[in-house]
Amino acid sequence: ARVFDVPVQRVVLTWLAGHSAFEREPSTPRRMVLVAVAGPVANLGLAVLAWFTYKALPDATIGSVLAFCLAWTNGLVGIYNLLPGLPLDGGQILRATLWAITHNARTGTVGAAWAGRVLGVATGAFGLYLATRPNAPDQSEGLWALLIGAMMVISSSGVLRQQALRDRLPALTARRLTRRALPVAPDLPISEAVRRAQEAQARGLVVVDGNGRPTGVVNEAAVTATPVARRPWVNVGSVSRGVVAAQFIPAHLEGEALLKQLQESPATEYVVVEPDGSVYGVLAASDVAAALRG
Repeated sequence: ARVFDVPVQRVVLTWLAGHSAFEREPSTPRRMVLVAVAGPVANLGLAVLAWFTYKALPDATIGSVLAFCLAWTNGLVGIYNLLPGLPLDGGQILRATLWAITHNARTGTVGAAWAGRVLGVATGAFGLYLATRPNAPDQSEGLWALLIGAMMVISSSGVLRQQALRDRLPALTARRLTRRALPVAPDLPISEAVRRAQEAQARGLVVVDGNGRPTGVVNEAAVTATPVARRPWVNVGSVSRGVVAAQFIPAHLEGEALLKQLQESPATEYVVVEPDGSVYGVLAASDVAAALRG
């Protein structure tokens, strides 16, 4: 991955498996294949090395047993990992192959994810068969196969959900999701601010300074939680949240670029601004989440 300038964010190890998390995916099918095949090749190389070590060591020693187990486990993992279904490396190879044939990355992802589901069910069925065998070793291996099959189905289903989110990204635009906002002074009572917003048919309130520059966003939940009887005595500044530079969203942002900026500075509301710095409106994180859910 590093050879192809794909940054490795971290190596994730779990109780059942592990994988490398990349900042972005390889840019071409060929690169995806080469990155994916590196893992199984490493496993198979370790298996061969451990096998020759096992053969070179005296029989029935701790070293020979460990070498045999290392050869067996790496060989098994390497071969299984080459099976064509996500999230296995073989699934990435299938994904890249379908991408190259159809010239459509989405087709490759969906096809490899469904193949992963089929492999997961087949692995689980084989595990169920072993679990019903009368001897304990088969039952133990059957349990592991059931767990791996379940992981396969869950992971491949997760890939399909992620693809469904990506399919919605083109419709995810800051302008379309932004609520019309009313600029208000920080010392304005909540009751008056709400009245003005209703009159202007605005669904958001932006706190501005004396020069009209936005300094904060009024928190909708905090306004709702303030009793109606107290609203004339509470100003909007006390129920607003200051915004940092990263929470000013350019109105032209859309798709992955919009999501990336929201993720870099999590908040409940953002100020959407035009290129000249004027306030376009308020973007609520809940509205973005609802758009992603479809």
